[in-house]
Amino acid sequence: MLKVYIFLLIMGILGSVGYGGYMYYIDTQERMAVLRENNSKLTVANEAKDATINEMLTTQNKAQELNQQLTLRLQKAEEYSDTLRSKFARINILKDALEQPYNLEGRINNAVKDLLIGLRSDTDPNADRVSGESEEE
Repeated sequence: MLKVYIFLLIMGILGSVGYGGYMYYIDTQERMAVLRENNSKLTVANEAKDATINEMLTTQNKAQELNQQLTLRLQKAEEYSDTLRSKFARINILKDALEQPYNLEGRINNAVKDLLIGLRSDTDPNADRVSGESEEE
């Protein structure tokens, strides 16, 4: 009878060790499946992050280039503004109006006409952008 109890004890121990090994194997396989799934999600997220970073760098470079162009245009506008200031400083409109009123009137009328033509060509959707004339005229 003692042999039967020892046999049952040994079988119980071996069964417990076998069951423990089986559960360890199943648990490990489940963890590996979860890790594989998480790895694929992280790979997709990493690719999306890289694409976003590249897009941001492209946008930043484009903005920097546009900023440089705007700076150049601002410098040109400031130079033109300085040129106009120096021209206006040299011109004495009151003296010209008293000495040559018709000449000044003609120059002002021509300047206003050119300004109106420019405004019309800028605001007319049917305007030919090269000549400034409307297609309806």
